[in-house]
Amino acid sequence: MNTESKTDAPAQPELVEQVRRLGPWFHNIEVAPGIFTKEIAPAPGPQPLNHPEPRWEKVKSALPEDMTGMSVLDAGCSDGFFSIKMAGRGASRILAVDGAAEPIKRMNWVIDHFGLENVEAKVQMLDRSSARKLGKFDLVFAMAVFYHMRDPITGIEMLASLGDRLLLETIVVPDHRDTYFKVKQPGGERGVPRLIPSTACLEMLMRWAGYDEITQLTDESDSRPIYLCVRN
Repeated sequence: MNTESKTDAPAQPELVEQVRRLGPWFHNIEVAPGIFTKEIAPAPGPQPLNHPEPRWEKVKSALPEDMTGMSVLDAGCSDGFFSIKMAGRGASRILAVDGAAEPIKRMNWVIDHFGLENVEAKVQMLDRSSARKLGKFDLVFAMAVFYHMRDPITGIEMLASLGDRLLLETIVVPDHRDTYFKVKQPGGERGVPRLIPSTACLEMLMRWAGYDEITQLTDESDSRPIYLCVRN
């Protein structure tokens, strides 16, 4: 699959204006040579302008160069950066879901802009009921979504039900010895307290969910470790 923009793509000033109107962008996607979404209309927050390219650099070697024939669930896809990358590797079917409507609107624009026939994006919250309707995938891709779950124990069980191969990135308390959750207070009045697992707790949960092989793709200095989990 070629992520070059279509031949009937708008001229540069019009393209820049379209990107600006759709923003702010959480993912920095190159929609044409030298035209990046986050550089035009960046979302507020601590993420650098090239987000999430540094995260992709940490995971891409764990994925097949040729993903032909593979089905992928991109859970918590945001603007769709990772789905676009996997589509470029030939994944046969990518379903990208996010609980928020605005990033899906941006992603659907990107899908149309690049003419990605192997990618579908839709607004959907993931829970046990919705997961049962999605079926199985060769790869479940869950970057920066696990720590948003109200119940991480049910959450890891739900992700495991969707496929035998999980690529997971989340926030942890870097403690390999003791198993516990740290309660992080919500940022607003209507927020939900986050349960942040220790490293030992997260790895225990992944094994409890049935994964036999758990490989950490990041080093110990990374506060948001990335794991590739495989159930044989």
